Amino acid sequence: MHRKIIVDIGMLLCNNAIIVHRTKNKCLEIKMMELEKSLKLGKDLYDLNSGTINKLFTIDAESIDTFMDVNKSFGDRMPNIKGFSEFVEMQQDYGKALWDESQSVMSAKSEIVQDAMEQAKTLMADFYPPSAPTVKKAAKKTGSATT
Repeated sequence: MHRKIIVDIGMLLCNNAIIVHRTKNKCLEIKMMELEKSLKLGKDLYDLNSGTINKLFTIDAESIDTFMDVNKSFGDRMPNIKGFSEFVEMQQDYGKALWDESQSVMSAKSEIVQDAMEQAKTLMADFYPPSAPTVKKAAKKTGSATT
């Protein structure tokens, strides 16, 4: 009878070791999946950011060309100005053209950034699903130290 108990304990230890081994492999597999997900998230965010920066630089390059064209067209009109009132009117037109172009550029850049933020929000929501438990921080108790 004593021997049977030892064999049963031996089988229990053996089975327990197998279960622990399987549990460790499953845990390692889960951690690897989480690592792969975080690496994919990092790559996706990098691709999103680099694409966004390229779009913003393209808009900036195009706007510089447009501003140069506006400057040239108004510069070409300068020799034809006959009086102060024409000069003031041209300056007003020039200021309006610059303002309108800068507002157009800012609006286009704003849309690009908003779109990128929405895409980043979606990527982050996929990585951190809403069903994930939230961690609440404990409120710090403040008190004056007495010496």
